[in-house]
Amino acid sequence: MTLKKMTALMIEAGLLQLEHRARSDASVAPWRDALLHLKSGDVESASEIAARAYGSGASLEVRREVIDTISMVAVEKGEHGHWYESLLLLAAEGGLSHCAYDVGNLISQRASTLAEHVLAHRYYTQAAKNSTDPATKASALVNSCDPIRDGLLTGEPDWEKAVEIYEQAAELNLAVGKYPMCFPVSGHSS
Repeated sequence: MTLKKMTALMIEAGLLQLEHRARSDASVAPWRDALLHLKSGDVESASEIAARAYGSGASLEVRREVIDTISMVAVEKGEHGHWYESLLLLAAEGGLSHCAYDVGNLISQRASTLAEHVLAHRYYTQAAKNSTDPATKASALVNSCDPIRDGLLTGEPDWEKAVEIYEQAAELNLAVGKYPMCFPVSGHSS
């Protein structure tokens, strides 16, 4: 089964579940509507509906389900518009650490100013601190290192701090350091 077919099935399953829940909980209706737009392939409209509904009282479970599905389609299609980023920001501020990681990536990819690097670092730090998923935690740690190493946050490169953070990520046994000479992997020479 292709990723596209699997995603379509996830959207359908989510729609069925939310349709059922919407009968007894009106706060679920906009989240169902977001999935309807997503089903037609419109990531940005789905993101806008979900972002506008974020504070509507729907459960964290419903919000997480829909946001994760929107994120899958956004990544699959390579679409990261204004509303998608706004939705991830809301979710990150609402405590969804994997969304903090995703927002850190979006900001980091386009960062060209001190403020943007600081903001991306803030979200990576939030994801690393709050994530219960070791892979997300390790990835957030590794991604937070480049601006530290290169001095993009303070104006002074800090290799020592970057290596310390790489080591934290490597301790999770999921991340191989970017610089093998710093973290020899058995069977590999540096």
